[in-house]
Amino acid sequence: MRRDKTEKIADCSGLESGAGCAAGLLVPRRELFTLAGALFVAGLVPFGRACFAEGVLDRQPWLQPLVSQHGFSAGYLENLLRGREPRGKVMELMDRQAEDMPYHRYRTLFVTAAMEKQGRERMKTFRTLFEEVERRFQVPAGLVLAIWGVESRFGTHHGEHPVLDTIFTLATRYSRRATFFQEQFIDLLLLSREEKLDPLALKGSYAGAMGQVQMLPGTMRRHAVDFDGDGRKDVFDSVPDVLGSIANYFRNMGWQTGKPVALPVTLTAGPLTPTYTVDKLETWGDWREKGVSLADKKLSLPDGEPVGLVRLAAEKGERYYAVLENFAIITRWNRSRNYAMVISELIDLFGKRKSP
Repeated sequence: MRRDKTEKIADCSGLESGAGCAAGLLVPRRELFTLAGALFVAGLVPFGRACFAEGVLDRQPWLQPLVSQHGFSAGYLENLLRGREPRGKVMELMDRQAEDMPYHRYRTLFVTAAMEKQGRERMKTFRTLFEEVERRFQVPAGLVLAIWGVESRFGTHHGEHPVLDTIFTLATRYSRRATFFQEQFIDLLLLSREEKLDPLALKGSYAGAMGQVQMLPGTMRRHAVDFDGDGRKDVFDSVPDVLGSIANYFRNMGWQTGKPVALPVTLTAGPLTPTYTVDKLETWGDWREKGVSLADKKLSLPDGEPVGLVRLAAEKGERYYAVLENFAIITRWNRSRNYAMVISELIDLFGKRKSP
């Protein structure tokens, strides 16, 4: 989403429930954030005339902190949110995610010759930048490249779902994680104010993730960085900000430089029940006593190394992996074990460059 293009800014503009309710105003984006534009984004002036029935704040009391703590006007929120209809497609996709596939099918979406070729091209194009990111954040370029590739095909796919409607739908209709998405919605409006973004123009994934990094608003507020030094944390159009933001997230999560993510293992004492949680790993010595050994005999792990055991579906049968702290850290970005294993494979596919 470029900031220097002329865009239509209108009450309920671009939303199915508000189409045609007020005339738009064509303004250059660079001029949008004059005093009037800044006041609009800050929520200190109404967005436009009312289109629907009153009562959004009464029906959604979780929005009250935006007014009481963050200085948004009730009128702005009413005009922005009244008449919102749930987006059924969002709910459908949340219950039918690709990460739920068997691993051997899921990996074919990402671990491909095309992904390897594109990744190597990006590494060559931005080699100096990747080296700078490694030095600054102490996170390997292969990891940053893998996340960039999986999340947005290296910046070519940002998502097509209106972020405002998507997160509002999940905040009000997705009961299993409603509280989480309510927090994300508040972060979305705060992020829009802080970074001078038009919340109605933002597009993203069916879960509300945005930009080339596909971060949720709360994650973006906490971890995105201005790596190109232009005064904005622009994960939509600035490659330095994109790569720096990914690296900053993993640094903040405690990435262990120089250590592997996942290693294939064999079971010498018969099948085992995998035990793995992000916050509780057993030691490698314990697993060895249970009959687990590394498939590559040239590799070794200290007996005290925290390790989990993961079983994933192969085309024929199942495969087991010893997963380390870095695997757990990737699952903080995306909770799926399939996702974390794909990232591990892509790091290897892009070439094990020497860690900083």
